[in-house]
Amino acid sequence: MKSSPLFTISQSDLHTLRTFLDHDDAFNPLDARERSLLADRLQDAKVFDDESDDEPSVAGLQTLVRVEDLSTSPPDRFDFTLVLPHEANFEDDQISILSPLGAAVFGRTAGTQVVMDSPTGTRRLQLLAVFKKAAIH
Repeated sequence: MKSSPLFTISQSDLHTLRTFLDHDDAFNPLDARERSLLADRLQDAKVFDDESDDEPSVAGLQTLVRVEDLSTSPPDRFDFTLVLPHEANFEDDQISILSPLGAAVFGRTAGTQVVMDSPTGTRRLQLLAVFKKAAIH
């Protein structure tokens, strides 16, 4: 069986997502599969302390993620912010953690490659960098 890359999450994101998952009214019924997958991923997550000096560069809530789509020629680079589903706004590059793109990169570290299914086919993405929102301003 093929193992997936390690899923890493901050203590604060874990707390936010567990609270979020506990509220059925926070979800669109169409997101039931994605919600279940997220809950499963949280069970096996490596959790780090938000205040740690060794905090990894992890794609988490409210982080700006820079990716390169290796499936295009030339590779397309783009940035987006990971958010909860009700905060998503494609025009503002705010992508839900339950969307195919958000789910593929959420909990992954900079330097990781991920594969995701999209309406146009399978895409291979390289996480180039992850920035905390406060660090960009």
